[in-house]
Order: sequence, then C-alpha cells, then structure tokens
Amino acid sequence: MDHALRLAKVWAELVSSPILRRISVSEKVSVPGGARAARGALWAQAPRASRVARPHLREALDAMTEVNPKYDQDFPTHLTRLLLKLVLLDAVFVDRDYGDKDRRCVVPFAWERWFARLVARLGPFTHLQELQVYGGMYPSILAAILKGAPFLTSLLISHINITDEILLVAGRFCPRLEKLYLLHNYPWQVISLKAFCAAFFDGASKRDLVRVMRAGCEGNIRRTFDSLTEVDLAYGEIEVAKEFHKFLLSFYPNLTSISCEWRTNMFEDGYSSHAYDVLFPIISKGQQVSLKRVYLDGVTLYSTGRTRLQQMAWSCPAVTSLALDCSTRGSPRVYETAGRQLTELLSEWTHFSELHANVSYEDHVTHTMLAPALRVHGGRLTSLTLEASSPGQRLHVATVCLLVQLCPVLASLRLRVWSRSMLEAPATQPSPPLSLHCAHLEEFCLHEDGPGDQDDPVAEEGHLARWTGLMETIMTASPLLATLSISICRGVAPLMDKLQSDIHVLHLHVTDGYEWEPSVEQICQLVSRLPRLQHLFLEEVSGRVFWRVRRRYQYTGLRVYWGNLHGWPRT
Repeated sequence: MDHALRLAKVWAELVSSPILRRISVSEKVSVPGGARAARGALWAQAPRASRVARPHLREALDAMTEVNPKYDQDFPTHLTRLLLKLVLLDAVFVDRDYGDKDRRCVVPFAWERWFARLVARLGPFTHLQELQVYGGMYPSILAAILKGAPFLTSLLISHINITDEILLVAGRFCPRLEKLYLLHNYPWQVISLKAFCAAFFDGASKRDLVRVMRAGCEGNIRRTFDSLTEVDLAYGEIEVAKEFHKFLLSFYPNLTSISCEWRTNMFEDGYSSHAYDVLFPIISKGQQVSLKRVYLDGVTLYSTGRTRLQQMAWSCPAVTSLALDCSTRGSPRVYETAGRQLTELLSEWTHFSELHANVSYEDHVTHTMLAPALRVHGGRLTSLTLEASSPGQRLHVATVCLLVQLCPVLASLRLRVWSRSMLEAPATQPSPPLSLHCAHLEEFCLHEDGPGDQDDPVAEEGHLARWTGLMETIMTASPLLATLSISICRGVAPLMDKLQSDIHVLHLHVTDGYEWEPSVEQICQLVSRLPRLQHLFLEEVSGRVFWRVRRRYQYTGLRVYWGNLHGWPRT
C-alpha cells in the first residue's frame, strides 16, 4: 500500500541521512559489518541514546516526515511520523491531528480502527517514557498506544482525548506514571468522579473511599499510581474538583502538585478557596502532605486563627510557592489582619520562594495585604507573578514597581492580565516610574489579551506607551535577563519593531491569531535585533508562518518551536 511504501522510503532516507551519520559518529557506535550495521545498531539502541543524540534524532524525524501545510490532510505522512516516533523515541509528542486550517481530521474515520490495530501490533513500546497528545487524536488510537507503554512516566493529553475510558486505560496499563496532565478542559468534556475513583484507586468507588476516610484507615485503599507526584485533571463543576483533590491528597501523600505549572485560570476554577475546602479537612486529622504550592484567599487568611495556620504550615512543610487571591471585600481591619497573618505564615515555610498574587480591585488592598510580608520575606522571593483575572481589575504600574522593589533577588517576574485591559497608571500618575532595580532578573513575562480601547485611539496610544515604557524599564534594569515572554496583538505590534536585547529565549503569544498575526518578515527582523537568541517559541500562529520561519533558520543555531515555553501548543 502507499503508506507502507512511504514508510519504507522514509526509513531508508533516515538511515542514510547526514544527521544520522553525525549521530553515529558522536555516539561512537562500533559494530562489525561497516557503517550500515553501525547505523542499524544505533536504531536498535536509539531509545537509550544519550541526551546529545536524541535531539538530532527528533530533528531527523521532523525533517523527513514534515506535514505540508498547503494541504488540509496528509494521512500517510501523519501515520509515518507517528509510527517512527513510537518505535524510536522515548519522548513522543503527537501534535494536531488535523489540517493547518482545522478543516478535516488527518486520520480518516474509515481508517480509525485499522490505525489502532496497527499501533497495537507494533507494541509494546517498552522504551516510551513520555507521551504528549495534543489535538483530535481518536481515543481508540491513544488507548492502543497506552496499552503498549507499561513504563510510561509522563502523560499529557488534551481535547477529545480526555475521556473516562482513556483514564481507565492509563490506570490499568501505565502504573508507573509520575505526571498526569489532562489539559484544555471544557465543561462538556470532563472525567466523571466514578472513573476518577476507579482509575486512581484500583477500581474502588466513592463510597469505599469515603468509608475508609471516616474510619481513618487510608492504608486499606490500594493506589494505582504509586509514583504519582504531579497531576492536573479535567474538572467539571467546582465541587467535583474539590472531591478530586480531597481524595488525591488523602491517599497520595507524595503528591507535590495538583495543577500544571503554566495553568493561568486557577482563581477562576475555585482554587482561591482550596485551603478552606480541601486542605483544612485533611490537616485536621494530623496528616502531612507534600504539596509545593498552596492556594489561599484573603478571607481565609483573615478568618483563620494563628493555631490553624501554624498547623497548615506543619502539615505542608515542603511548600515553596503560594498562590494568593487578594480580591477580597471587607474593611481596612480585614486587610491589615490578612497581611499580618500572611507575614507570620511565611515565617513557618523555610523553603518559600515563589508568590503568585491575584490583585484586588483597589490598589491599597493589594498593598496592605502583600507589602508587610514582602518587607520581611521579600529577600527570599525569586519568582513573583501578578495577575488580574477579572474584567474589572486593573494591574497598575505603580503596584508592580512597589512590589518588585521589595524583592531584591527576584529572578522571574510574570505579569498577567487575562481581560482586554492594559496595564494602567493611576490618574494622578500619567507615566510609570523608572526607578526599578532588577539586577538578578532572568525571566520577564508580560501577557494580556489586547489593547482594550480599540474605539479610543488616544487611550489605546497611552496604554501602548505605558506597556512599552515598562518593558524598556525592566529590560534596561535587568542585565542578566535571558528569557522574555510577551503577548502580541495588532495594537501592540509596534513593540516588535523596537525590541532589542541580548536575551537567549523569546516567546511570542499571538492573541489575535484568527484576525492578525505578525508576518514572517516582521519576525525575522525581530530576530535580527536579538543577536544571542537561541530559542524562539511561537504560540497560536498559523502553520504557514511557523513553517516558513522554521525553514528560514533551519541551518542556524536558532531553534524554533510551535507552542509555549513548556512545549505545549497553547497556554
């Protein structure tokens, strides 16, 4: 058949490619029978090859099996690429099971069962350790891969792949999982509590778990994933998420994370009340957990007594990061008490180094809650994230500058505004202050949805000026800056024409991807002004732009990726 012939042809091209000759030399494979036998031995040991060889191997696969974005679908190429990756690599990323314009699925429906059977016959993939599946992969094909991957340690999946059946298959055939992320969850695509209990607790039901928890006999429940440390699940209602977390933290004491590191809507998903609804019922039993991030809100800080907070600090000794929701309504006494309690709580966490704060609707509330703690503990803080997650919120430049000044060794600063509102300066202060000192800053992220005042050119121009001024100030005051991550839309496109730096990593998130995106020439001109750039991440750009940029720098030292800083197609 055509696909078989194509597979054989690509295999022959890969074996004879210059890239693999370079790999065989670097790996010093010595096998009797000459170079052909040596390359054959290399293929046999490819999954166990060194870290130096693996990038070259993935580069060869991408170059030889690249899908042509001019066509809506290319089933033979997609099939070839997936099969080669499954057979050869220990870390497999299956990207976008559809054409460049999302018109038709790459795998025709009529070939779904045949494809799944073919994958099953190729297994087991005993070398496969990491699997990431993005896009509309048929669950039956994903299930066939999971059934043949008994040593899988990391699984990230999204979209229609998130089903009860897939979770049950992972629980049955992948017991060595250490990381399980179910991402891009939608209200109509979630896993059920029944499937969750069966998959994570070896077939147990919710009734069994509740009965054991009430009896205090958690050791009687058998865990499916004994090595699990990181999890992010596709939740339904907020109450369902709370049930998930209670069960997980009660029976998985080694769990260090319940949300993926680049999740941006944690406060909207009910995490702000996570301590009151999930942690406190668990720690009241004297149980310790291994969480590295804890979620709190101002009301919990104010209303919780000192003894309970000390108990929480004792029960979560490994905490390094705190996510705090400052959007609290109350009197000045509430804010002052919350700030004082926060200062005392951070004194108990000796490993604390990261703060993620959702700012209040009023600046003075944010200052009152955060400033006292940062004056005492700001010298320990290496990462600061400030977020305005609601449409009515404004992240004022003065707030950013005040808090940054209290963190002298800050290495990472992330600003996130997920509504269509730009960074604002108070009415009494028309321009941002320029007296920032970020001598240790290595990463700066600035993300917003858009310019906001599209109908008011004067206001839009002012927003752009403030954003540009803040970026220039941060970059001028940060001699060690190596990573820059920013959102780009039509309103702030002029930023690309002014940006000059010695950064090594650049992430561009195009927020107007369906209406506007930078041209290939704009991106190349930007790269030309960044002489030390080594990694370029393009998120939510079209395949046409991505592949042209990638081909432009194919034989240079610049590596181009299609996704966010974590290698995932969308944040």
